[in-house]
Amino acid sequence: MTATVQVVRAGRAQARAVLHDVLARVLGVPADQVVVEREPCVGCGGPHGRPVLAGGHGDVHFSLSSGGGLVLVAVADVRVGVDVEAVPDAARARAVAEVLHPRERARLALVPEADHPAALARAWVRTEAYLKGLGTGLQRDPGADDLDDPAGDPPGWTLHDVPVGPSARAAVALHLPGAPLPTTTWFDPEATTRPDVRGVGTAPGARG
Repeated sequence: MTATVQVVRAGRAQARAVLHDVLARVLGVPADQVVVEREPCVGCGGPHGRPVLAGGHGDVHFSLSSGGGLVLVAVADVRVGVDVEAVPDAARARAVAEVLHPRERARLALVPEADHPAALARAWVRTEAYLKGLGTGLQRDPGADDLDDPAGDPPGWTLHDVPVGPSARAAVALHLPGAPLPTTTWFDPEATTRPDVRGVGTAPGARG
């Protein structure tokens, strides 16, 4: 398996441009030639399901998330989901905790109050990353799965925390048991050095 997570200090408005920039380097084409389409929705069959690359690039899977002043793009040769969120305030953390799996809520209840928002954010991004990887999004009950189960990850999947600093939490889900943590790269979209995402479905002869 080959996988990478690109982390950019950028806002939500820049997320699509960052995604196209990363995928362009993977495919070895200009960014304006990257075409993203949607699979049918798993719930209603509408055209708003999991995003995929058009043009026969079924071996390149990706996921996009933005939050906390960051944009994350995960690219892999297996199904992948990624999520990043700012650490919420205490009131928001308590409200979100109510929708998690009962065992996750029980563990969160044991966390010291000062640490609860960060712990909640970690639990939530693991949930979102997994649901994105499945392709269901929040159409699947976020409380259906214990995604920090000491017994292990969901069957067929591996979840990893992605280090993004103290003010946010991030996670990536990979459809491969025992998958290692993907290479994580930070880059400045204004810099002359572009993100290096070679090795994941890169077109022959593409410039690195």
